[in-house]
Amino acid sequence: MAEVCHNPHEAIQPDFATAEHAQQRQLLVDTGLSEEQAAAWDARQAERTRVQLETERAQQEENERRRQAEEELRETVHNEERKKYKNKFAPVVDAPLPIGPVHIPSRIALTRMKKGEYIEMWYFTNKGIRAAETSSTRSSKKQQLLRFRA
Repeated sequence: MAEVCHNPHEAIQPDFATAEHAQQRQLLVDTGLSEEQAAAWDARQAERTRVQLETERAQQEENERRRQAEEELRETVHNEERKKYKNKFAPVVDAPLPIGPVHIPSRIALTRMKKGEYIEMWYFTNKGIRAAETSSTRSSKKQQLLRFRA
């Protein structure tokens, strides 16, 4: 339970015998209580209500603090996950899929690109891509020897 923020003994006591509280007092007098008993009952009831409101307010503040802490924790975890798995959170481009076949340059051109070597532009022209598609997938003995030497 939440703690009360101020000392209730130092609070100013309202006077329930005034005209301001006459209507509530009259309801209690009609049930058979005396004027003094009705005023005392009003005072106790008012104190209970005040304490209850203070505790409810303190609970609401505590719940709000917890909710904010949980939200900050969730956000921190999400940001760390975004940093760790950038590809998982990469935006998806809303572009149509290619209808025709995808033309890939020859394996020699791709290997040279990965190594960062010079590549002639011919490999990326229509003629070069067509030549890469029509070339046999089997490698010749000369290519195999070059591959083993490297």
